Amino acid sequence: MALTPEQVERAFGTVIAGRGYDYYRRDRVLQVLKSGNTLLGTVSGTAPEPYTVEVDLSSLQSRCTCPYALGCKHGAAVLYHVLNGEEVVDVEAILEELERMPKEELLGLVRNLLLENPFIAGELTTLGKRNPKNIASEFGRRLLMCRNFLQQQEEIRKLERAVRRHLLSLPAGREKALLLVQFLEEMENHLGYVDDSNGFLAELIYDCLEAITGKIDGLDTDTRRDVAARLRRLEERDEYGYFEDVSHLLGRAQRKV
Repeated sequence: MALTPEQVERAFGTVIAGRGYDYYRRDRVLQVLKSGNTLLGTVSGTAPEPYTVEVDLSSLQSRCTCPYALGCKHGAAVLYHVLNGEEVVDVEAILEELERMPKEELLGLVRNLLLENPFIAGELTTLGKRNPKNIASEFGRRLLMCRNFLQQQEEIRKLERAVRRHLLSLPAGREKALLLVQFLEEMENHLGYVDDSNGFLAELIYDCLEAITGKIDGLDTDTRRDVAARLRRLEERDEYGYFEDVSHLLGRAQRKV
């Protein structure tokens, strides 16, 4: 769509949009990537490390790792960056270029990237894996290394991408339900160490619960009983409010049957 300043002001409000434009004008937008209808930007703010912000071009809604989280000036700054014709990295174009590369050249490129950016290796080691225990335990390990709120938010966003890519994207059925329950059970061990002021982790856990309970009537009887019992145990042990909707969601699923 053709983005206009008026659309940005309507989406963010005049004050926030103005602050976002000021950030753009002061070169606070460090980089913007585009994949489909999603923009992913890094914006220098008041914290020592840049904020990461996602903007949905369809709705112009934004989510950021800053304390404000939703509809913030960093999201508006990213849109003004795009609006004014600044450089945007097209992820699809890069993937198309990589597809045309000979295998040996592509492997050489990946090898050089790993040597220059060792942290990428950690991301690639879990590529394609669906082990929910590994996803949750890796999050817990990284969480303990975080020095501040911003770093925790980055780890939550990485966790969200991994869960949506490897678990929530699976077709509905027994495997998906059991993997998601296993993930939630493992996550229970790490919830006491998270500052989820932005609510991103709570939203992810709710989406997992909804994905399980929304299709629970399609499971065989034994699996349905096992899944429901394990979810209720999570609710009973819940100390932080992440599983408080279990009974409601299970009840709603039963009413559909």
